[in-house]
Amino acid sequence: MEYDYLAAGAMVRVGEEFLILKRHANDSGQAGKWGLPGGGVEEDETPREAVIRELKEEARITTENINLLDDAVFKYPGTIVRYQTYELVLTKKPEVILSHEHDAYKWVTAEEWANMPDRHPGAHELMIRLKLVPETETQSTSRTYQVEEKLSES
Repeated sequence: MEYDYLAAGAMVRVGEEFLILKRHANDSGQAGKWGLPGGGVEEDETPREAVIRELKEEARITTENINLLDDAVFKYPGTIVRYQTYELVLTKKPEVILSHEHDAYKWVTAEEWANMPDRHPGAHELMIRLKLVPETETQSTSRTYQVEEKLSES
């Protein structure tokens, strides 16, 4: 499927918890929203390389030990985004040092995520796709995008 924008993110897990970051209040697109570390894939890099870079830039987490977890295409009004999610499983929580792009971070369980306000819609869709949180009738009727079938890694 054709897409306008390629992005990638990381599901950083320690036990039952995963890392989420809160976008800075001045962020034009997702101000105040909680989501996974990640961002756009630059012209000279692969999605995997982008995730490694974004983890270092956004949280100062350095790793190469990531695996593809999900690959989806989201249809938003006016744009189509392909988003690859990689997983990093750790045995202990690393020190997280935020960049200027974020105001806060948390380690949350899937249950805590399901009840959080201000979730990034794409991150929440990922949680539903991974069956970490249930899809409710309200969520399914309020979506502004559609998710296409999983694509193969390229």
